Amino acid sequence: DPRSTRPDRLVCVTARSADDLRASVLEQRGAGQPRRVASASVSRTRSARGLIIRVAQSALGRPERIRFAMESTRPGCERTSCIDTVPGAPSTRLFRLR
Repeated sequence: DPRSTRPDRLVCVTARSADDLRASVLEQRGAGQPRRVASASVSRTRSARGLIIRVAQSALGRPERIRFAMESTRPGCERTSCIDTVPGAPSTRLFRLR
């Protein structure tokens, strides 16, 4: 079932400090660790409650559509058990590309 498979491209945003955000595109193959395949840009919205993430289409290939989901961890948490997901998780959303 394709909907239950792990995404093969992941966009990860990390915070080096409160003001320094970094974004990368990672490729996940099988059960191994993801590897970095491209960079992405990230900026905060005016309200500082959201993020704008930009990814070059070449970093994702030429799919007709992409499936995505969001999750976050609270600052300072190093455990995977403190992952917070968007409302409606673990559902994913489809985005049709032009």
